[in-house]
Amino acid sequence: MLKKNTDEELKELLEKDFDGMITDVTIKKLHRVYCMALGKDIYPITEILMNKLGFDYLCTITGVDCGDSIHALYHWGSKEGVLLTIEAVLPMDNLKLKSITPLIRGAVYYERELADLLGVEVEGLPEGNRYPLDEDFPKDQYPLRKNWDAAKYIKEHEKQEAEIKKLEGDNLCQK
Repeated sequence: MLKKNTDEELKELLEKDFDGMITDVTIKKLHRVYCMALGKDIYPITEILMNKLGFDYLCTITGVDCGDSIHALYHWGSKEGVLLTIEAVLPMDNLKLKSITPLIRGAVYYERELADLLGVEVEGLPEGNRYPLDEDFPKDQYPLRKNWDAAKYIKEHEKQEAEIKKLEGDNLCQK
């Protein structure tokens, strides 16, 4: 738990108490602390944040395609009013994270967004419907990736729609 409620205290704890899992800790402005981590370390970092430092409110998880990697930004809030952002870097050849849903159930929708929209494999993500994309959206297409071809998807989707309408029309004519 933060005792003095200072950004400097949090910075010191992040730099010393995480066995090197957290790097590049910066204070951007009052009560806004940012740091970097590897995706593989997010689960143990979350355990420490929640159990030892009192960061028990996950505001959101933001996913960003940075070209050569996907970044998952975990935005945390504390009762003391400190906002902490941990930016986890996932190389494109290893887009895997361990789900933090066992620690904080509300993370499930944010993790589904990472999976659906950016193609991150979230290990241990509970079974359930896709979110936010429909179940029939192609599983190998990730609309928030820089290399996603929206025009190609629209063209394929329009072709499928035309085929469905033709089949429906054929069936209507036979009745």
